[in-house]
Amino acid sequence: MNIQLAKHQKKIVAAPHCLPEYDYFILSGGFGCGKSFSIVMCIIDIVKTYNGHDINVGIGSTTITFAQKTILQDLFAILKKTGSEFLYNSKDSILKIGTITFFLIATEVPANVYGYNLSIFLVDEIDELPQSKVIELNKAVRERTRVLLPDGRKPYIMYFSTAHGYRGLYHVVKKLKESKQKYYLTYGKTKDNPFIARSQVESLYALYDDMERLAYLEGKFVNLHSGRVYTDYDEESCKVKPFEITKDMTVFVGQDLNSGFSKATAIIKKNGILYIIHGWSFKEIGAAPAIMRSTFPENEILWFPDCSGKEILKGYKQEILDNGIQCRIGTANPRILDTVFFVNKLFKLGKLKIFDCKNTDEVSEALKVQAYNENGMPEKGKGETDPDHFTDSVRYVIYRIVRSDPDFMDLKELTKPVGCLQVA
Repeated sequence: MNIQLAKHQKKIVAAPHCLPEYDYFILSGGFGCGKSFSIVMCIIDIVKTYNGHDINVGIGSTTITFAQKTILQDLFAILKKTGSEFLYNSKDSILKIGTITFFLIATEVPANVYGYNLSIFLVDEIDELPQSKVIELNKAVRERTRVLLPDGRKPYIMYFSTAHGYRGLYHVVKKLKESKQKYYLTYGKTKDNPFIARSQVESLYALYDDMERLAYLEGKFVNLHSGRVYTDYDEESCKVKPFEITKDMTVFVGQDLNSGFSKATAIIKKNGILYIIHGWSFKEIGAAPAIMRSTFPENEILWFPDCSGKEILKGYKQEILDNGIQCRIGTANPRILDTVFFVNKLFKLGKLKIFDCKNTDEVSEALKVQAYNENGMPEKGKGETDPDHFTDSVRYVIYRIVRSDPDFMDLKELTKPVGCLQVA
């Protein structure tokens, strides 16, 4: 079977053979450059190299479900097409190809890594994790990847990720450099993937600013996350005069849940553009459903809450339903940087506007002032007046709209799904 590879994919697959004294191999690539498929080809290469010997290999992904949808889907297609035998135990997340055993490990809980003794570890999208978890994960991966390979080669680790600024992957590379360890780093450009339409590549380059192009399309380490979070929100261009909300319009509500107070934001869609039309600050969370319904008495309302407040949701869901509001509860909150990206790009493209009125003043102020913290993540406060509560409510609902509405397919394709929706 002849498989065409981009030049960065060829480099990362060949690197462990060409550099036997190295034990870290890193592909920092742009969106759509084929990082996950590079892992697939590395798996096939490992089987070709070591079949006949019993070795254990780790495949790390943020979640097992994500690995199944990306890495395993393409891998199984190739194995079936070539008539290669394999066994996959989905219950225990163990894949057997020939004599090689692959363990799928969810990296969002770094402690999951302990208990394995591996010769090779392939880790996908390390920068999707918070930096503190990346540091913990890298330590665990290094400790458990320790079994010499049958040909005498030292055990090795491979990272495949898009760099989200000076965060996790950058930290790993920086530490390797400081400790003078031998590592191989190659960059994968989105435009070098022959299977992506040139028109899509051009639209991506038009969508991003200079720094974002370097990170998200060329895999480079640049400072993306400093200063304001919502840099594409400009009041002069993004605020519009309010118009009538007719009863045929669906109202989408995102809600942040906290003990003692809660913020929510309402959004509608008109002529392909999303409008932030209302913000609520609830002192008593139990009263929120009735207030939402009284604000929009005749509209269909879809509710997208903070999924981390499981205990609050238990007693709150029925009140939502009793007020004729449809629940859209995710199994997990989306990745913060994905949602920030969606909000910023919708503002930049002119597809997200905000009513210029008293009801949205607090939402507008929050979008203006929220800043990044020292770890490159949006600042999180604990007080009722902190801006993150309103911006979180905006992020939750925008993410779910973009993921489900065909009009925003171009943005949807740039990120990965997180958490299934439970409809009630």
